[in-house]
Amino acid sequence: MTKTYKEYLEGEGLSPETIRVYTSVINNLQKQMKKTNKKPLDLINTYLKKRTIKGRAYYTRYAIAHYLKHKGKETTIPKLPKPKITDTDKEPGTYIPRNKINKILSILRNYPDKKYYILAIIQAYCGTRPQETIKLKKANIKQNPDKSLLIELIGKGGYKRATALYPPLSNAVWAYVENRGVYPFINQKINDINDEHSMKVTKTIYHRYYTLVQEAAQTINITGFKPHDFRRNFAEDLKNKDYPIHIIQQALGHKSLMTTTIYFRKDISTFSPALKELYK
Repeated sequence: MTKTYKEYLEGEGLSPETIRVYTSVINNLQKQMKKTNKKPLDLINTYLKKRTIKGRAYYTRYAIAHYLKHKGKETTIPKLPKPKITDTDKEPGTYIPRNKINKILSILRNYPDKKYYILAIIQAYCGTRPQETIKLKKANIKQNPDKSLLIELIGKGGYKRATALYPPLSNAVWAYVENRGVYPFINQKINDINDEHSMKVTKTIYHRYYTLVQEAAQTINITGFKPHDFRRNFAEDLKNKDYPIHIIQQALGHKSLMTTTIYFRKDISTFSPALKELYK
C-alpha cells in the first residue's frame, strides 16, 4: 500500500508540528493544481518564486522537497537556498525597565476586549511566547489554594513545560479564564487547534494583539516594542536578579542553552564587572 505524504513524513522522523506545517503547504499546492492546466513542476516553480525567504518562510521549500522525494522525483527538486537567519545583534529586541512593562499592561487593561491585557500579563510575568499563549487551553490553567496559577504550555515541536503566575495578577487572569470556553483567547468552538481554520483565527488574534502592544508602548514613547519583547524582558529581569542561566533556560522552555543567551543584551555593561575581577 502506497504511503500518504503524512505517513512518509512520519517515517522521516519529523516532529508533529513540522508534519502539520508541511502537510498544510502541500494541501494548498494541490488545491492550486486543480485550478490550472499548468504542468505540476511548472506550478511548483511558480509557487516557490512567489515566496521569498523571509523569517521562517523557507519551510515552503522544504515541504515541496519532501513532497517530490515522496513521489520519487528527487531529480526534479528545485535548488533550495539556505534559510535566511535573522542577525540577533542587529535586531536585539527592546529591553525596558519592569515599571514600564507595567505601564504597558495598565494601558492594555483599558481596552474593551480584555483578552489582550490577559495575554500580556502571562507573557510579561511567565515569559511565554505569543502564539503558545494564545493557544492555551482552559484545562491547562489551574488555580492553586493560594490563588496562584499553574500554567501548562505546549511550545515549539510539542515541547511541554509548566510555569506559574502569582497574585494579584493571577487573580485577574483567573477571573477572565474561568468563564471562557475550551480555548479562552480564541473565543470559538475549536475541534483541532492545528487545523487550517484555527490557524487563521490564531493569526488574526495575534496581529491585533501585536498592534495593540505596539500602540500601548508608543503611548509611553517606546518604539519597536513587540509582544515577543515581553519574553525578552522576562529573561533579562531574571538574569539581573542573578538567577543561574540554567534556571532561566527552564523558565523559557529552551532545549538549548545557546538559545537562551540570545535573549540577553549584548553590551559591555553585562560583562564589565567580570573583567574588573581579572585585576584583583
